Amino acid sequence: DQIVYASDVQKNAPWGLARISHRKKLTAKTKKRYIHDPKGGDGVTVFVIDTGINTAHQEFQGRASWGKTIPYGDSDADGNGHGTHCAGTIGSRAFGTMSDVVAGVEFAVQSHFALKAKQGGKYKGSVANMSLGGGKSRPLDTAVTNAVKAGLHFAVAAG
Repeated sequence: DQIVYASDVQKNAPWGLARISHRKKLTAKTKKRYIHDPKGGDGVTVFVIDTGINTAHQEFQGRASWGKTIPYGDSDADGNGHGTHCAGTIGSRAFGTMSDVVAGVEFAVQSHFALKAKQGGKYKGSVANMSLGGGKSRPLDTAVTNAVKAGLHFAVAAG
């Protein structure tokens, strides 16, 4: 026999949450259901490379922190809410130009190494999320490939 755990199911969950809790193609029955893993993501750092994050939003409960603003001179704010939305799918309480993006990837890699050095054997890894539009970018592809080789995992929107 195995140890059995209770699982919490969130009904009417956003698509992104439903998707990460089902390995197979989503069906009418599973497309709005998120099965909560009580240990999922514990201790993992996530870098959201997007329009910014409203780190003071109550849904983050103090877990979100500002990384770096690119391009330099812009305000540390989410100008249109998309970055906050993406970060909310990842870590909220209830739900969970190209050179600038490349610089964001490079910042995430540097932060990944700094956290790994600081935490030593207790480090559980880092994940970056990117929701971008546009065509192919060789510099961005190279930056992400190098980041993955450095041990930074990526979740990238498709479509």
